[in-house]
Amino acid sequence: MYIFLNIISIIIVFFIGADIFSLADEIAYCKESKTSLLKRKYSTCRACGHRLRIKDTFPVVSRFVNKGICRFCDAELPKRGFTAELCGGMLAVIVYTILYFVLKMNVLLTIVFMVLAVVICMIAVVWYFIREDKMNNKDEKNDDLPKIKVE
Repeated sequence: MYIFLNIISIIIVFFIGADIFSLADEIAYCKESKTSLLKRKYSTCRACGHRLRIKDTFPVVSRFVNKGICRFCDAELPKRGFTAELCGGMLAVIVYTILYFVLKMNVLLTIVFMVLAVVICMIAVVWYFIREDKMNNKDEKNDDLPKIKVE
């Protein structure tokens, strides 16, 4: 019985981590496309803009169900989102496994620390994408400036 419950808890932890990193990818995408995440009322396809249904937004699972393409426009789904979800899920499982099975922490405390660790990593990922975007914009602005020749 305990083995079954441990397997179920690991699956749930995987999807919690995948959800958090899916949000991180969405935040990074909104920052890149200069749209507000708060003004968006629902998820949309990045290619055609069609509103996605709930079954299209499950992390990792919807990628396999839809075979990696949008159901509406047949555009290929971005691999970055799938990779972020997979990494987030695996990170959550690793942290949960170390805290619960190796360090023998309380279940509630383990989940709190696991979510905290995954959220901190999500913030780091979003910060990286925002910083990278600012660096790219800075380089583009410098390219527009006239070059001065020094003789």
